Amino acid sequence: MTSTCIFCSVLRGVEPAHVVLDDDVCLAFLDKSPLFRGHVLVVPRAHVVTLPELAPEAVGPFFTRVQTIARA
Repeated sequence: MTSTCIFCSVLRGVEPAHVVLDDDVCLAFLDKSPLFRGHVLVVPRAHVVTLPELAPEAVGPFFTRVQTIARA
């Protein structure tokens, strides 16, 4: 986690968020400025700048959560 990353701030609870999923893999929360109603951001617990930086072993569990959120 970094002190300047807004997503890390949400993960730490420094920035408020309406959380819809919180587990050991990720945090999912409603977008403050949504493109459409119900737009959810899903961020991994590990700080990464871009998705290709996510560790290979974390991709499967992360995208399982993304699929769950997308179905909702």
